[in-house]
Amino acid sequence: MIAKVMTEGTMEDSYIFSIFNENKELTRKMLAYIKSAAQIDEDFIAEQLMQIQKSRISPLAEEVLGAYARGEIELLYSKSVKVPVSTPFVVRKDPSFKGNLYGIKASIFVANFGSINKNQNMLDIPMKNLYILMESAYIALYIHTHPNTLERNIGLMRIVSSVYMEMFMRILNKEFALSLDTELYGRVAFVIGKFFLDVVWGASNPDIAFNVVVSNIKNANKIDLAQVNDMYKEAEIKDISGALLFIKSLSPRLDSLSVKYIIQRYMLTYHGGAVMAIDYLPYMFYVIINTVLGGFLISQTTLSDIIKNEKDIKSFYPELTKIML
Repeated sequence: MIAKVMTEGTMEDSYIFSIFNENKELTRKMLAYIKSAAQIDEDFIAEQLMQIQKSRISPLAEEVLGAYARGEIELLYSKSVKVPVSTPFVVRKDPSFKGNLYGIKASIFVANFGSINKNQNMLDIPMKNLYILMESAYIALYIHTHPNTLERNIGLMRIVSSVYMEMFMRILNKEFALSLDTELYGRVAFVIGKFFLDVVWGASNPDIAFNVVVSNIKNANKIDLAQVNDMYKEAEIKDISGALLFIKSLSPRLDSLSVKYIIQRYMLTYHGGAVMAIDYLPYMFYVIINTVLGGFLISQTTLSDIIKNEKDIKSFYPELTKIML
């Protein structure tokens, strides 16, 4: 039996994924890739593994390498099937896998990022890029196996939601000049932040979510945003399409806003690897990890500027390790 891509509370719940997965074509490609792929074992990445161990690249490195050794993270290489760079890894059920209680693993489609050498004995991929993929896949696996753990850490919630908000607002501000209208800017930023915490992050406490979003907005008018919050609740927003429709209702200036536009701008600004981060949480961690560790799997220039201006980014790994270690 071919191992199945997980469908509950996962990537396939993403509105953005559904656009790329018309007629289940992307799911079929991923399954075909998994079926045809060879697993990259330790011998093929021995040099990179040694560099990861010596470099102390991340406080999670030992856990990540342990997950790889247990088979919870696998590197799959297929020359015959291509999947988009926008889906670098997937968490999936595998009936044959007994490496954890959940019967799931994180599979990395590594052929998009490296190649097997001429001697067929080594995967040619920079250590840093390989580690970013592995750590991001490990966090995706952790999110799926510990679904309620993240929201207990408000510090991490604030950092990730702040980066998400800034990524989105950079795109909207460039097109719609929102910074010229402070009140409108605050309202739009609030909706983006609220959507992220409610739908993408899965925050269960609305008061905490409100306060976190407001804290991420400079010179926020809390009274005005409380009114926007009431309107947001009434709108019962379930996906990014609904969030954008709500944002359009805030001003005629935003009337041309659409999901298609946002996807195009994300791909142009941050490159394909970031587009699924619009509404799939593990890929948002992938974006941040790539930027913090200095990888080039996603557009580094723009994201580096965003990360540099995130005042609490130095707390990202300390907060993450509180949960995962």
